[in-house]
Amino acid sequence: MKPIRKVKLTETNVWRKDFRKTPLRIAVCYPNTYKVGMCSLAVQILYHYLNTFDEVLAERCFYEGAGIRPLTIESNRPLLDFDVIAFSLQYEIDYVNAIRMLIDSGIPPSRKKREKDEKVPLVIAGGICAVENPKPLEEYIDVFFIGEAEVLLDKFVEVLLSERFHERKNKKRIKLELAGLEGIYVPGYSQSTVRRVYVKDLNKVSYPVRQVTPLEVPEDHMPVYGRAFLLEVSRGCPFMCRFCLLGYTFKPYRYHSFSNLMNIIKKGIRTTGTKKVVIISSAIGNYPYLKKLLEELIEGLSLTVAIPSMRIDLLDNDLAYLLRLGGQRTLTIAPEVASEDLMRIINKDLDLDKIYDNCKVALEAGIKQLKLYFLLGVPYEDVTHIRAIADMIHRILDIGYEGIHVVRLSINPLIPKPHTPFQWLSFPELKSLRTKMRELKKLIRDPRVSLAFLNPKWARVQVLLSRGNRDIGKLLLYVAKRGNSLSIWESLLKKPSLLRIVHEELDINEQLPWDFIDTGIPKSFLIKEYEKIHAFFA
Repeated sequence: MKPIRKVKLTETNVWRKDFRKTPLRIAVCYPNTYKVGMCSLAVQILYHYLNTFDEVLAERCFYEGAGIRPLTIESNRPLLDFDVIAFSLQYEIDYVNAIRMLIDSGIPPSRKKREKDEKVPLVIAGGICAVENPKPLEEYIDVFFIGEAEVLLDKFVEVLLSERFHERKNKKRIKLELAGLEGIYVPGYSQSTVRRVYVKDLNKVSYPVRQVTPLEVPEDHMPVYGRAFLLEVSRGCPFMCRFCLLGYTFKPYRYHSFSNLMNIIKKGIRTTGTKKVVIISSAIGNYPYLKKLLEELIEGLSLTVAIPSMRIDLLDNDLAYLLRLGGQRTLTIAPEVASEDLMRIINKDLDLDKIYDNCKVALEAGIKQLKLYFLLGVPYEDVTHIRAIADMIHRILDIGYEGIHVVRLSINPLIPKPHTPFQWLSFPELKSLRTKMRELKKLIRDPRVSLAFLNPKWARVQVLLSRGNRDIGKLLLYVAKRGNSLSIWESLLKKPSLLRIVHEELDINEQLPWDFIDTGIPKSFLIKEYEKIHAFFA
């Protein structure tokens, strides 16, 4: 096996504890690269929260490639040395990487084999993908966190610090005890519905002000946001876009008080030494104190501010001015579609004229670049809707955006996600998606515009893993051993049984693999929303 790639990383706020003297040792694993993982607030939360326990040591580990032995950042220890391996799962495509990290660590990927060996770590997983559908990973994960970590970690740590676990007498008893906790799913032990848990008041939970921040790292390891403090202002989303997994699984919409955020940021910039803040929110425009917050960060504390994306209809002159003053160069928006009828289908109430007006507002404020996200494969979509996207882009360009690739388009096939009204939809045939992509390329031939398409074949893999059952999970080990390549997945997707999962519309009366997860939104409500889709075109 190859050694881990030798990379020099200099960071602030790294926790250093005595490995031999700390009773409970947890490896916080992100099954993707350091560059990607260090942009994740989930990693910062887990690392910070766990290390606040005196009896717990948490170290970080990232995926470096198949055949490379994963070692922790802090002490270069293999995962076998830890009591718990905790995966943060944010993307379905990373499932294979997680399994590969176990294989390359000499840890049996099968949870049933691990249960018989008290010397191997307990493997747990959380994140939006764990809430979405744990079934494809049941063969490999001992314990799933269904909900937000801050609610679950205290009880989880209490159980694992018990004498029974420390002496490693009986892993089965530990699983049985964990299975009795709300918000935790233990395959083979949990008996019925598992209810998602969430933080009811963000102001009352510990926030990672002491964030690990890279100082000197290779260019290919530097996080996308660079040296920045991640500031979460809210969770959940007040909107109900029918395709959006986050919108349906992270309700209700909650936000930090202004005073709490100011306390967090002042401590954060002092401990990290950074002058850049990235505001994290799935609905930033709805934060009631947004302008006041930006004024304090930019004018009061002289910080650079970045907002990854926002609803364009919530932008105004004052907000655009503040964003530009804070160093925002690109405004990222997600119209998803460019016609009113499809807006109704996806339940995204955007006024098209407002989009153009506020793109002009952004340009006049000095934000000279745009990034726009669109979906392909929305129900009842046809060539007129594809032309509408092109028309929207040309109209935006006419506002006055100038320069090479100043308008960037990210165009992705719609993935029918569990727990959303779109979960029953069929995924379009590849030929149909490719035809629409070619049409867009033909209609948008302007050097000011760049187009990026997610390969429909990879999108199809996402559908399979999102909607798959336990049997689909068995394919993950096959792929992990042979390389997580598209050609391997394509060879598997030739099977009619797998193609049906992807391309056939699901029956609203059938039991779905993820139905045992209670997100807080009744299935009857999802069905009503799903039926509205077809009613629009009846």
